Amino acid sequence: VVLSVAMTESIWAACGRPAQIAFVGGGGKTTLAFRTARDVAAEGGIAVVVTTTRMLLPTTDDVDSVIVQSDFDDARRGVEAAIAGGAKTIAVAAGE
Repeated sequence: VVLSVAMTESIWAACGRPAQIAFVGGGGKTTLAFRTARDVAAEGGIAVVVTTTRMLLPTTDDVDSVIVQSDFDDARRGVEAAIAGGAKTIAVAAGE
């Protein structure tokens, strides 16, 4: 699907506010993912950003919480704890 979105409109809103959204292509995915996460949070939602490829480790300027875990269950518990602590935007990355 190709979208034409006004610069002031949220990509998430333009897609109909789906529960899941994926970005593919040659560049800009990380920036777009974090922008979309902020849009979701601004509307009262919780956004968890994950990737199947490498991405730059985000900072607290990008998201409220960064979870770095190699074990899926540990990562899930980290996300649950971040949400319980009030995080609205969370990034999950593989690693130690």
